[in-house]
Amino acid sequence: MWCVLYGKEGDEEKTETFVRNVLPKQSYSRCLHPVQHRMMRHGGQWREVSFRLLPGYVFIETDDPDTVYQT
Repeated sequence: MWCVLYGKEGDEEKTETFVRNVLPKQSYSRCLHPVQHRMMRHGGQWREVSFRLLPGYVFIETDDPDTVYQT
């Protein structure tokens, strides 16, 4: 099951760190925010650019949603 947290746009990494520090390790398997990587040409050179797909959202995969919710 997936639980979703919404926080401030641009602070997804801070939210993930907070979740990892607060939740017990056995209560979730993954904590992430979706990012798309694209190759874009700028100034004659190809560069890899990252885009947040859902800004502000952090997803937590868990088999124990009650613990995640209560915490």
